Amino acid sequence: MSMTVEEAGKARDGFPRPAPKTPSNVFDQLSMKGKVVAITGAASGIGYAVAEAIAEAGGDIVLWYNSNDAAIKKGEDLAKAHGIKAKAYQVEVSDPSKVEEVIGQVVKDFGKLDVFIANAGMVISKAITETSLEEYRKQMSVNGTAASPTSEIDVC
Repeated sequence: MSMTVEEAGKARDGFPRPAPKTPSNVFDQLSMKGKVVAITGAASGIGYAVAEAIAEAGGDIVLWYNSNDAAIKKGEDLAKAHGIKAKAYQVEVSDPSKVEEVIGQVVKDFGKLDVFIANAGMVISKAITETSLEEYRKQMSVNGTAASPTSEIDVC
């Protein structure tokens, strides 16, 4: 039901609301303190750079990797350097049951999960005419559909 012009001009409970208390310092505005952030493909490249930035901002880091177990040591290094909690998990992101299982473990280990960054990706470095259907499906699963099951899982 729409308001009339007269109703729109009347004060309502809870309005006007006070302006939010935004920190004046940009570092406080971008603080991730108290947040738990999971990043897929976090063993190297963009995923690890994002993990570093969030750790610098005070966030706890969940590094997901598929085969590059260097993520384990990198997580330990981030925790030590920034005084945060960090842990690496081996996850095949194209397997929805594994994704759900690991998200459950993350929530057990960290108490919650605030942010999920679907960064994992793969490239098959050969011509499409030389790529098998299985390779193509795997690439599409990791690069495209892997983010979908993670967005459907309720972790709150």
